[in-house]
Amino acid sequence: MTDFVPTIKTADEFDRYYKADFWRARAEAVCRRHQLSPANLARAGGSEHVVFLTDTGATDDFVIKFYAPFRGGFRREKSGIEFAHGRTSLPVPEILGEGEIEGFDYLIFRRLEGVLMTRETWLGLQKGRQIEVVAKLAAGLKELHSHEFQSVDFDWHKFVETQAASAFERQKA
Repeated sequence: MTDFVPTIKTADEFDRYYKADFWRARAEAVCRRHQLSPANLARAGGSEHVVFLTDTGATDDFVIKFYAPFRGGFRREKSGIEFAHGRTSLPVPEILGEGEIEGFDYLIFRRLEGVLMTRETWLGLQKGRQIEVVAKLAAGLKELHSHEFQSVDFDWHKFVETQAASAFERQKA
């Protein structure tokens, strides 16, 4: 790869390069590595990680997610998805591939059917439909919580502390 990829070691550096052009070249390289077509590959927003996806409506649509190297999200998400398979009625994405490219861990998922539930979409739903959605989520989470899960290295108290410290700025943004 000939384009410049900086060394990213802090959250500030990751934020600075979050929208950089080099991510697309990395996504295309991952596609080649895993024999996936980069056609219709588009950058997705709405994540703290760098995400690309295909949206052709076909069953072979996929998502590539590059994880910030210092947050531990790759390991937690991979473990969580592997744990959830077969343990909930909620849809769980199939992991199609994983790896590392120039210091960035990534996962490739089969894209789930449906649409992104934005705040505007949620508020536009009738109250009865909102209750159905929440009830389905609650049932799926109850199914997950009925199983013992110890293999994810996650400090809940530190997570809550970090989220609380940055909540105002995130909501303002």
